[in-house]
This record gives sequence, C-alpha cells and structure tokens, in this order.
Amino acid sequence: MKKTIKHIEFHNKTNPQSYFEVVPIEQLLNRKLNHNIYKNHIVKFYIIFFVVDGEGYHTIDFTDYKYQKGTVLLIRKDQVHKFFKNPNIKGYLLVFTEEFIVSHLNKLEALKTLQLFNELLSFPKIELKVREKEFSNFAILVKQLEWEYKFKDEYSIGITRSVLHIVITKLFRIKSKNGQLFGNKKY
Repeated sequence: MKKTIKHIEFHNKTNPQSYFEVVPIEQLLNRKLNHNIYKNHIVKFYIIFFVVDGEGYHTIDFTDYKYQKGTVLLIRKDQVHKFFKNPNIKGYLLVFTEEFIVSHLNKLEALKTLQLFNELLSFPKIELKVREKEFSNFAILVKQLEWEYKFKDEYSIGITRSVLHIVITKLFRIKSKNGQLFGNKKY
C-alpha cells in the first residue's frame, strides 16, 4: 500500500489578504490543524525556521537536521518536511508565498531572493553566531516582522516585505561569508 504525503496550502486565517505570516513555533505546536505536523507533509509555500532557544531535530526532504539556538532552516515550496515533538523549542516560522515576494520586487530580484531556498545552490541550514551580533541583529529583524504583522495598518504589508527582503539578503550574506553558496564555486 502506497502512502500519500499530504500537501499543505497557505491559509492565513488572521489576515486572509496577506501572503505572509509570522508564527511562533511554540504556538504552532499547540494549534489545531487539518494535518499532523509530526508526519511528512509537502508545503506549498516558503518557510524560514528561526530557533531562538532550545534544540532538537527537523526533517527536510527526508534528512534530519539538528538545530539549536541560532539555527535557521530554509524550507522551500514543494519540499517534504516534518517537525519532531519538542515542547522546549522557542522561535519563529516566517511563512510566505512566492506571490508575496514577486508582488514587491522586480522579477530578477525576486528570482534571486527565492534562490536562497534552492538546495542545489546551497545548504538549507544556517548557524548564526550567537556570541557575535549576528544572532541578536537577526532576532531584532524577526521581532520587527512580528510587530508589523500584528500592527496591520496601510503600511504594514510594504514594511513587512521590505524587512523580509532584508532578512533574506542577510541570510545570503551569512551563507556567502561561511562558504555555503555553491553557486559561487568554480565547479
């Protein structure tokens, strides 16, 4: 008997007009959903998984990745992933669709932005340096996204897109600095 993997569409119940959502991980683990997050499922959107505290494992495309404070995991649209039960994890999921990125940036910049999630060009795991300002600066940007997401005035979506673009660009910088971008290699 063949097992089918559930496909999960993007549904933002809080703000249906937005193609973006900030979800505290501890909140997600307590949400009632129409699927089991502890079983493999395919997402139809992008996720930046940012760990603020705790440690554990997360599966992306059938590979388990260990995480800890300062880990960022990148999950692209159409990837299989699953959570492991971990009541001690604290952090955020930045969840967004391709439409959210494309509606703000020109086509070339949007394509470059989405390359961050391409596992053929780079590794899906980034470790932010906790003792240096890398972690705290990134955490400030994520908090700004969370605040704008909750604020919801006529400027919030534009500010959210801009801050998300900064987050993604900073992740590119960190990956480049750590030699994690395969596209920059000669072979």
